[in-house]
Amino acid sequence: ELGARKIGYRGGRWKFARSMGLVAATTLGVFAQQRYPLLFLVYPPLLLGVFRHRFTGFAIGVAIVVVISIVATGSGNGPLSLIAGASFEERTLLLQLFLAITCITALPVAVVLAERGRLAAKLRDSERNYRMLAEHSRDLVVHMRADGQRLYISPAVTELLGWEPHEVSESRWELVHPDDLEMLTETM
Repeated sequence: ELGARKIGYRGGRWKFARSMGLVAATTLGVFAQQRYPLLFLVYPPLLLGVFRHRFTGFAIGVAIVVVISIVATGSGNGPLSLIAGASFEERTLLLQLFLAITCITALPVAVVLAERGRLAAKLRDSERNYRMLAEHSRDLVVHMRADGQRLYISPAVTELLGWEPHEVSESRWELVHPDDLEMLTETM
């Protein structure tokens, strides 16, 4: 069960399988031919898998690319066999370079997306805590834009002013003392 959750929700497993199938099909296509040096075609489906599935997409996607490219290059197939007069060791070095660039390309994307997700969760928690404090505070809490439009008014307005939050959601400049009106509009 834990392993299945790492791949995602139930419908996400098919999406994950399709993404990794695309990575495998593209990599097989690139390494099945020996006419064109198309190694770069591996990156778009791999990065798509990383965008969709984060670190799991990175780990499984890179593993697929590694296995297919090693088997193909080891058997003398693929675009690395295009290099005339290259020895097996030289092709192996080029394969290692290709795989290193594959990792260097995909890993930062996975890291950034993981960090983005962590920050989004932190922001949601912070906003939930703020909302809870504002809802249960006995003080009046108002969140408004620079033009004076009130985006949020805490329920304490009923106890303090006798109005419901929706009754004071509109700008009510007539409630401001005339001596304070200029200072308040400048501050806003």
